[in-house]
This record gives sequence, C-alpha cells and structure tokens, in this order.
Amino acid sequence: MSLVLVGVPVASWVNGGAPGSLDEGHDFSGYWITYGAIAFGVTIAGVVSAAKMAFYHRAIRSGLATAGQRGPGGGFWRWVDYRWRFDLWMAGIGGLSIAAAPLLIQDSIGRHASSTELAAALPGLYIATSIGAALIVLGLFASAQFWRAGEALGSGESAS
Repeated sequence: MSLVLVGVPVASWVNGGAPGSLDEGHDFSGYWITYGAIAFGVTIAGVVSAAKMAFYHRAIRSGLATAGQRGPGGGFWRWVDYRWRFDLWMAGIGGLSIAAAPLLIQDSIGRHASSTELAAALPGLYIATSIGAALIVLGLFASAQFWRAGEALGSGESAS
C-alpha cells in the first residue's frame, strides 16, 4: 500500500500531471506521499521486527543464546533492543526518510521544471535516501543483537 501512496504522486509529477492544477497550500500529492512515507516506515519496522525474530531464533538454535542469560554487552542491548526498541524505531524512521525523500524534488520535476532545478535538488534526495538506508541497516544490526539482552522474545517492559 505504501508503494502506491508514494509511487502514484511521483509518477504524476514526472509525467507533468498533478499537483499543477491543485492549490499549493493543499497539495494532495504532498499529503499522499507523506501518508505513504509513514506507512512505508511502519512496514519497514515490521520487516525488521520479523528479522529480529529470525535472528533471535537462530542465536538460540546455534547455542549463542540461552533464554534468561545475557550475552556480551547484555545491559546495553537490553536498553536498546528490549526497553526502548530503538532497533525498530531506527528502521522505521529510515523507511520514512526514504519514502519521503521524493518530497525534496517535487518542485524540480514535471513540465514546469528545468534540469538545473533538478540538478540542484538531487543531492538532497540522495542524502535523505542514504540516511534512511543507513538507519535501516543500523536497525537490522541492532535487532540481530537482541539475543544479548537475555530476554524472551515477545515480552516487554514499561520504562515508567
């Protein structure tokens, strides 16, 4: 679904369609791509969560981890992966960054844009996409370390 929410406005911009006829203050494509970016971030967080489960079960099967016993750096990884779920937050924000990146070039593509405008806007697109990809990779790396926390997968803890 997030692919549709992001893809349709981008294809429309490239082909010179909307948002040319829409009021700039209420740019439908901007809203559409924003909601698509949020949906994509949530989807990426879900995929990383599934990877976290696979990494955890692999660590248990291979004997690296034993439920209830912390591995090396267990206190840190418990704080990152178990208490705050920063692995999933990083991956979700990375996905949001990648999917929202086309907003940085929306005024530089379409029938009223010039190649100079596009050339000036592309570095922002590349930077946002690179940061997003790095956050997803970092989230995957952190999720692979969950077994070190010594906690059962699927359990939780309140920070308060």
